[in-house]
Amino acid sequence: MRKWLNSPPRTRDGKPDLAAAVPRAVDGKPDLSGVWHVQSTSLAEMKRLYGDRVGETNVPGMEADTISKYSINIVVDFRPAESPIRPEAAEILSRHLPGTNPADRCLPIGIPAAGLVSELNEIV
Repeated sequence: MRKWLNSPPRTRDGKPDLAAAVPRAVDGKPDLSGVWHVQSTSLAEMKRLYGDRVGETNVPGMEADTISKYSINIVVDFRPAESPIRPEAAEILSRHLPGTNPADRCLPIGIPAAGLVSELNEIV
C-alpha cells in the first residue's frame, strides 16, 4: 500500500478512489516513486488462514501480525480452481514447503516478496 504524501484521491462518499488515474511522470510512465508500506494482517486472521502455529517463531521485525497475509501466500484469496498462477508456476510453488522459504533461514527474500513484509520500501 502506498503512503501518499498528501492524501489519496477520494470518491464523493469519502472513500479512497481505487479507480483514480495513476500519477504519471513527465515521460508519461506511471510514477511509482514514494514510500510504500504493506498493510499488515492481524494475528487472528493469520491464524485463521494458516493455522494456530503462526507466530510461534518470528524473525525480529517480521512478527506474524506485522506482515501481510500475501507474504505467505500471494494467492490466498483465490480458490484453487480460480488461481491465476500458471500450472508450471504452481508446481514450483508446491515444492516450497515450510522451512524452504529463504526468510526461514534468515536469508534475503528478494523482490517482490520483500515488499510484503513489514519494512518500508522507497522507490526513487
